[in-house]
Amino acid sequence: MTGSGPHPRAHAGRGTSPARAKERVFRFKQYAACGAPEFWIVDPERQTVEVFALSDASAAGNAGAEPRYEAAGVFTPGTPVRSPVLPDFACDPAEVFRP
Repeated sequence: MTGSGPHPRAHAGRGTSPARAKERVFRFKQYAACGAPEFWIVDPERQTVEVFALSDASAAGNAGAEPRYEAAGVFTPGTPVRSPVLPDFACDPAEVFRP
C-alpha cells in the first residue's frame, strides 16, 4: 500500500471476519512483499484490532529472509491500540466500534 504522505507504505489495514482466513494469509504475504512495516486487522464482530509488524529480519532486508509479520498486540475496547511504527499514536477501539 503506498501513499503520498510523509510515511509512504507506513500502514496497511484490512477489515475481516474469521471466515476470511484464507484471504488473511494472502494479504499478509502481499503486504509483506510490498514492505509495509505494519499491518492491522480490524474485526468488528470480535471488536478487536490486531497489529502486526514486519519481523526485524524482514525489515532489515536480510537476503533470503522471507518477509513475515509478528504479532505486536491484540486490542479491545478499553485498551488503546499501540503502533510500533507510530509510537505517539493511541486509539481506543471503542471509538472505532461505536454504534
